[in-house]
Amino acid sequence: MRLIPAVLLVLLLCNAQFGITGETAERWRVVSQRIILPEAAHALERKLRRQGLRAQLFMRKEAIELHVFDDATLYHGYAQAKAARQRWQQQGIDDAEIYPASGRHGYFRIGLGRYYLDEYALARQQQLEHSGRAFTYARMKKTIPVYRLTFPPGSRQGMAALWQQLHRTGLGQAVQMPETEFHKLYASDKPQTPARNQAPTSSAKRSNR
Repeated sequence: MRLIPAVLLVLLLCNAQFGITGETAERWRVVSQRIILPEAAHALERKLRRQGLRAQLFMRKEAIELHVFDDATLYHGYAQAKAARQRWQQQGIDDAEIYPASGRHGYFRIGLGRYYLDEYALARQQQLEHSGRAFTYARMKKTIPVYRLTFPPGSRQGMAALWQQLHRTGLGQAVQMPETEFHKLYASDKPQTPARNQAPTSSAKRSNR
């Protein structure tokens, strides 16, 4: 009869004591793509729960690429900037805003949109190009709260079936990952559920026009 090495025997006994089996060691998760607006995240959470899916919403801060559009002209004095903003608004840029020019006392610039989502940034770019007026474009990183949905972990086969179900409901960009990878990516940041009545920031609102 073959004897089990002492170290292996200890490991097997520990695994049995703490309920660590091959099934739990191979647990997987399904995680949604990040969501910018809290009200959109909560709406999706409620939709999934109505379908009987136990979605769990969590929040963490991430560096997100921000698309920045500005009028190409710096305006001397608030009156000139206000007149320029009105001209942009007459051309359909309703969210044009006046900002003090950095490092230029008494000068102002016109912000023509701040967007986190690529599709909205592209739509604004096309709108500005159609106006025929000069504008500038820049990209920068900004750290903001973002939201994700996850589900209780399970077997790889079970999570694959869940992913297919989510894909049919329109959540096609969810990803599957091992539980260990999920904890490596998210658990150390201690994500928390956002308040139900939390309002989006002004930049987040602009990002989803």
